[in-house]
Amino acid sequence: MKKDIKLLEDYLMVNDINELNEQGRSGLDAAVSNDFPDGIKYLLDKGIDTTTKNKKGDTALQIAVKLGMKNVVEAILHKDLSTLNTRDADGNNVLWNALFNARLKPDIYFPIVEVLLKLGSDSSNKNNSGYDVSRVLEITTGAINERILELNSKYKFINI
Repeated sequence: MKKDIKLLEDYLMVNDINELNEQGRSGLDAAVSNDFPDGIKYLLDKGIDTTTKNKKGDTALQIAVKLGMKNVVEAILHKDLSTLNTRDADGNNVLWNALFNARLKPDIYFPIVEVLLKLGSDSSNKNNSGYDVSRVLEITTGAINERILELNSKYKFINI
């Protein structure tokens, strides 16, 4: 699929920027999911609502975190910090998702965790299962635990 700003501009001439498509996705959601950086920048510059959730209950920020897209996470939060602590359908906020995914791909997700912590993401958020981010520390070992503890010494986000 060719990622063309002109197509996006033409679409927005006849459609509302914040309208969900027939799949229940916003334009920003689709641009993030399809790794379309020019489209993401264009939509953010045009003032798209970053708080819009898709039919699965995710904002574009949550999608960017889940996909490990640090630059997109930073771009969205630079435009609008209000989604920093939104929760997905499982009750997980973006910090939980980034930290949970860091167990498997630490080089991709720990930089996102640090961005979220710097901006004040809520580490006390409990998901629908009653767990906060300290649960990730309980289910990891070795080098991953060490990196979590290193971040914790800097940001004090887990009570140990």
